[in-house]
Parts: sequence; structure tokens; C-alpha cells
Amino acid sequence: MSSRSNHRLRAAGLSLLLLAGLAMTAAAQPQGNLEAKVLGTTVGKTGQFELLGDSGDVYVIFVSLNQGPTVIGGKTLAVGLELLPLTGSLPGFIGTLTGGQAVVPYFLPGTLPIGVTLYSQTATLITANKLDDISEQSVLVLSGSDTFTQTKGNLNTARALATATLLDDCRVLVTGGGSGNLTSPSALSSAEAYDFGQQTFGSVGNMTRQRAFHTATKLDDGRVLLVGGNNSSGLVTATAERFDPNANSFTATSTMSRARAGHTASKLNNGKVFVAGGTNDFSSVDAMVAGSTDKTEIYDPSGSSWSAGPDMSEPRFAHNAVTLSDGRTLVSGGLSFITIIIPIPFISTDAEVLNVGGTSFSSAGNMGTERAAHAATLLANGRVLISGGASGSVLNPTPTTSCEVYNPAAGWSNTGSMAGARALHPTFLLSDGRVLAAGGADGSLTAPTVQSTVELYDFSTGLWSASASSMIVPRALQSASALPDGAILYIGGGTVSGALTPTAERYTE
Repeated sequence: MSSRSNHRLRAAGLSLLLLAGLAMTAAAQPQGNLEAKVLGTTVGKTGQFELLGDSGDVYVIFVSLNQGPTVIGGKTLAVGLELLPLTGSLPGFIGTLTGGQAVVPYFLPGTLPIGVTLYSQTATLITANKLDDISEQSVLVLSGSDTFTQTKGNLNTARALATATLLDDCRVLVTGGGSGNLTSPSALSSAEAYDFGQQTFGSVGNMTRQRAFHTATKLDDGRVLLVGGNNSSGLVTATAERFDPNANSFTATSTMSRARAGHTASKLNNGKVFVAGGTNDFSSVDAMVAGSTDKTEIYDPSGSSWSAGPDMSEPRFAHNAVTLSDGRTLVSGGLSFITIIIPIPFISTDAEVLNVGGTSFSSAGNMGTERAAHAATLLANGRVLISGGASGSVLNPTPTTSCEVYNPAAGWSNTGSMAGARALHPTFLLSDGRVLAAGGADGSLTAPTVQSTVELYDFSTGLWSASASSMIVPRALQSASALPDGAILYIGGGTVSGALTPTAERYTE
């Protein structure tokens, strides 16, 4: 085999990437050092492969309906050759890496049935009938537009309140959370990683501590900072640790000055992490609110050290923080309290903006509705959509349908309400500018009614519309992450019965 740097194969689909799962996974008999990452598209859509390697390499992309093995050119492929005529007839599926790269478009006819699985591998050639490096195998499950598809594998442990972080190697790191029941989860120390290509989960060991209601922030160097949270006894920690994806290992870092759970963590433009609010007491609802804080801290990755940040305008727990287009951070709502002889709890309407350097806050005015456990999404036009959340009395907070928009230049304005009330739900900006809201809980936060409904917000009209599809499994307190192909991955969470689920599913736009 020739000595060469690792090759990579990627696919960059068009804006409407509706792939239920395409990427490279381990072949039965890996050959050579060709690394491959592939994105794709659904039936009736055009996508493209982007091949990166050595200039002048001759490449072949093999596609198949089965996994082989097939011996060819002295090497073993993990795909069949029954579609080899397709390889020869599609422009670009065999060619030369000019300048070390090639863009390969392809089209999957709309007549193909949804659910069919295609496998592929890419090889470079020494001669016309001799293979050199062979990539790992890819798995492509065809899906339709606006659909949910269950992943090939489940979590090793059912969990809610976990974090989900997309790593640079295209895996999704899932850490901690709780097992057991939706309303009384028991914190975990275990962690798993979702393999984007295989659509399965595998263990990556344990964190140094049990953590639920914690935060996870990807640092500039690709590692992930995990902060705070509570353990299975309800005790809140001030500890933090980092996950190294290259070593699949967790290492404790320096400790915060205050224990926190239900806080927010935002990466600043300078690479530091800004941690705000949270509570230091999970012994009761009253204690959670009374234990909330207006204090903030800043983590510096270069020295793995913490320093005090500016105080917020009020204590906050179960609030939201979202980074604006200009690098500032909008902090909104949450559970808070005011002391008049004794602490009096309330759900906040207050919002404030942290400056780019993380050194001071300024008022962002008040939302029209008090909110905690709500969602915030940065829109394509630089505004922020605030959706749902718990509202009303702290003693019995109930999810709301109301939504509003923050304009950094003009403040707050009302926008269309969702059809169904929801809190504890993640939201995502899609490639066409719409916002996806899926799952979450209605009812009350002490007795949640878990949802499977899905709605889409159109910022051009300010209105929500129901999706044609529902989630396969109703979910609240699920973790979620955008994937490299534009799909959204939903992981675990609590279901209708209150039991936690180990399942995961992908939404394709």
C-alpha cells in the first residue's frame, strides 16, 4: 500500500437534506487508511459527495443493496456489486481527484421505496482492476420529507435530562442525565456516543461524577466541558470535567466557587465558557427556587480555571441563554425570588444581554409572558424566537402556547402562538429558516403530559403550522442535537407513562 495521508469522503447535500441516516461505519474487514464521512439526501432529491484525498487518485464509489463481503482487486469490500452498472453509468462515481478533491452529484429517483437501505464504500485504485485504500462502509436509509425515522440502535441506558453534543468526528456525545422515572430521575455517571454512520450508540466510559441538570459545551479544541448538576441523592456539585473525544476519556478540571444545577453555559467569542445562575439545593421545590443565584462564573480553557463574572439582574433557575449574531448572549426568564422578610418565588419575565467579552449585563426589557423551561432559537434574521415554557404560579406552573420574538434593535414583540402548549422541549433552526419544535410536555411540570406533536414556525409570517408527522415516541426532557446531514437527532426522554425510553429518532426536513 502506498504511504499517504488519510483520505476523507464527505457528502454535502443541498439545503433540503432529508436523509434518515447516511455516513461511514466500520467495514467487516477494513482495508487501508481511507477515512470517509458521507452525507446524503432522500428519494427524489439531488445530493453530492465531496471526495478529499491525494491529487491524481482514481476513485470508485460502490453502491449496493447488501453488505457483501465481496473480494475484488485483492481486497474485500463490505458491499455487494449487483449495482456496479449503476456505478459505471452515473457521472462522477468513478473519476480522478483533481487537486485532491472531487464533487460527485447523484440523484435517487422518487420511485424508490422509503425505508430501503443502501450501502456504499469508496476505493482508490492502483490500476484499473487493483484496489488501493478502501473507505469504511456507509449506511443510507431512504426517508421522505418531514419524517421521523427510528435509529438502528438504542441507548445502552434509558435516560432523560442528558446532554447531547455534536463532536468534530461527527459522533454525538450523550452524558449523564437520569434513569428511572420522568418526575424522579436518578442521576447517572455513564456516557455514550451516537455513531452517525452506524446509527447506534456505544459506551465511552463514565464521567468522574453523576450529573443531571448539568451543561455540556464544546470547546474550541473539540473537547467538551461538563459543568455542575446534581447526583442521585439530589446533592448539587460545583465540579466540572472535560471529555476528550480522541481518548474517549473524562478528566476533572478545577471547581466552580458555587454548586449549580439548572444553570446555563454559553461559549463566548474568546473561547471561554460563561456559566450563569442555577440552584444549589434540590431538596424541594421551595429550596430549588430559594437556592437559585444571580452569580455567574467564567471558565478559561487555556488555564482550566474559573473566575467570577458579572451578577445578573436577579436569581435564575431553569432559565434560557442564547448567543446572538453579534456574539452577545440573551438571558431570559427562569424561576426566581424576591426577599420580603422571606424569599417569595416567582416565574420571571425579565431578560438581559451579556456583552461580547462577558464582563457586563444590560437590560433587554421584559417578555410579555413569564417563562421557565422555555426554548429560545436564533433566527436567520438575527432575532430570537422564544417559545412555550412554564408560566403562571410557581406552586403549579403550566406550559403555555404563547411565543414572542426579541429584536436586538427594537426589543420584544408578540408572534403567533403554538397550537399546543409545551415546555421542556428543544427547538432547532432548519435550513429553510423555519423553526422545529417537537415533543415536550403539557399539563403541569409536577404531572407532565408528554407530547409527540410537532410544529414548525415560519418567521416570514410569524405563524406556526402542524407538521405532517409526529414523533415515533412521545418525549419530554429528551436531549437533542443537529447532525452533519441536517437531520435532528432526538435521544431518550420520558414517555407518556412516565418511564424513560432508550430509543432515539431522527427528523429529516
